[in-house]
Amino acid sequence: MKSIEKRLTTVRIDDSLFQEFKYRCVKDKFSFQKLASRAIFLYLTDKEFRITIQEQNNTRLKTKTKNIYE
Repeated sequence: MKSIEKRLTTVRIDDSLFQEFKYRCVKDKFSFQKLASRAIFLYLTDKEFRITIQEQNNTRLKTKTKNIYE
């Protein structure tokens, strides 16, 4: 997809959540752009995913132990 066909946007995300996400992205060779694009696609095309996302209110990680990355 050409960069002309993409929209630049800004979002505010909890810093500790984003730090954990960045760590996981390096480990998995994944990016926030890929996550955002795929999440939007699934939100638009998968009713169960849309419901799950709409009902998810807690975005705090319970622990910073290694097993949250598994």
